[in-house]
Amino acid sequence: MKSYILDQLESSYNKTTWFVPIKPAIEGLTAEQAAWTQAEETNSIHDIIRHLLFYKADYLKQFTDGKERTEVTEIQQTFEGEESWEKTVQQLFVIMDSWLQAVEEADEEKLQTWAKEIAHICQHITYHTGQIVHIRKVQGSWRKEQGIS
Repeated sequence: MKSYILDQLESSYNKTTWFVPIKPAIEGLTAEQAAWTQAEETNSIHDIIRHLLFYKADYLKQFTDGKERTEVTEIQQTFEGEESWEKTVQQLFVIMDSWLQAVEEADEEKLQTWAKEIAHICQHITYHTGQIVHIRKVQGSWRKEQGIS
């Protein structure tokens, strides 16, 4: 179970398999590119990373400390923030590295209990990574060497 969960986390985070994970999907982006939106009602890449960071950090606290999930009244709040692009990216990488470490240290019983939720966490990351790749293609900042032409 542990190796399966670690593989799923790594595939959504930093290990390219047959799709691009989040880390290489945002590498090389400038703050300006990350803030770009195609239309007023769409989220920027920076917004999407803030959203992912909010939920991955929140679930990590629950997984490691047993803390209650943060109640969200408006989902749009999870996309908003004041941090710089560089700080947001760094925070995401710290949280994802912490997830890998927490799973590595978890016992089999805990992983059995959390397996379905962690699968959803990975699906959530890959869903938004697809959005990011699409946004980058539309704005012209995606290079096919990054994994998808």
